[in-house]
Amino acid sequence: MTFLKATLILLGCTAVFAQDLRPSFDAASIKAANPPVGPFLPGSRPTCPVTGCGGPGTGSPERITFTFASLKNLVRAAYEVRSSHHIEAPAWMESATFDVVANVPPGATREQANLMLQNLLADRFQLKVHRSTRELPIFALVVAKNGPRLKVAAGDPDAPKPRGTLWSGGRKRFEFDSWTMANFARTLESDVDRPVVDMTGLTGTYDIRLEFADARSTFGPPDPQAAELFTALTEQLGLRLESRRGPVDVLIVDSALRQPKEN
Repeated sequence: MTFLKATLILLGCTAVFAQDLRPSFDAASIKAANPPVGPFLPGSRPTCPVTGCGGPGTGSPERITFTFASLKNLVRAAYEVRSSHHIEAPAWMESATFDVVANVPPGATREQANLMLQNLLADRFQLKVHRSTRELPIFALVVAKNGPRLKVAAGDPDAPKPRGTLWSGGRKRFEFDSWTMANFARTLESDVDRPVVDMTGLTGTYDIRLEFADARSTFGPPDPQAAELFTALTEQLGLRLESRRGPVDVLIVDSALRQPKEN
């Protein structure tokens, strides 16, 4: 065997071996999901967050499920994009919806599971993406004129446990303990039309309680008796959102198929 042929065989074997090292699910199913029929009522049908149900770090570590997830949200989950304001994708990716069930190898971490989802989308949707920084409109989260009205986190084990995000009667309520302002800024992004950046200068952790009219509710119209978000922020927490422009880290979708390839 000539030296050249041996080298080519070695390179070919190396390429195959490297390809096999790509993290992948033990099995994965992707099916087109039709829009739900009838009005949505909480608890009337199974739903999963953008990051999916289950997976490493949950009570069902070896299975991840996405229900009625847009392709854009699947990309968000795979690349840990914090909100829709940080991803640029074709408009059709919002309406292309799928149910996904994936079996995760035992012992895999959440980071490895995310890589598996990235590889699944690349294989089945021929997804190609890249990261960039854009100068975009943002909201700066800043301290209001009369100063913050925040409760410093006490870590009291006997205090009632926070319940996260709650919806009721056209109102939305945030209940978070030991929350940084950076975390709070990210939380606010789901209720406004642009990225939110913490510029308060507050470095502590706080117990957040905020209630406001849910202008983006899917359960009904916002409560007219509740303060809108911008007013509630100032009245209840002594904070405000200030319109500015600034650099935003963005994941850009270069191309993707509208329907997944067969396994």
